[in-house]
Amino acid sequence: MVRNKRSDEDPSNMTFGQLRDGIDECFKDFRNQSLLIEDCANWAALGANGASDSEREAVLELLRKSASQPSKQYGNLPPLRILL
Repeated sequence: MVRNKRSDEDPSNMTFGQLRDGIDECFKDFRNQSLLIEDCANWAALGANGASDSEREAVLELLRKSASQPSKQYGNLPPLRILL
């Protein structure tokens, strides 16, 4: 089960098909490719719980900005090199 901090992001009133379709819709936008599945699931739940399109777009913009920031946990690590 996806755990959420906010009740308006609670997917428990959605069917699996609705959740799947919402996640698919989120990832159709190329700008969302760096988001976590949980982010798109929460975005889908916002819509199911009555959030407006403009509210949901604002959430996506914040998530995209957050995803584009370097991780504070790992800093600016160099790209992984795979040696064969």
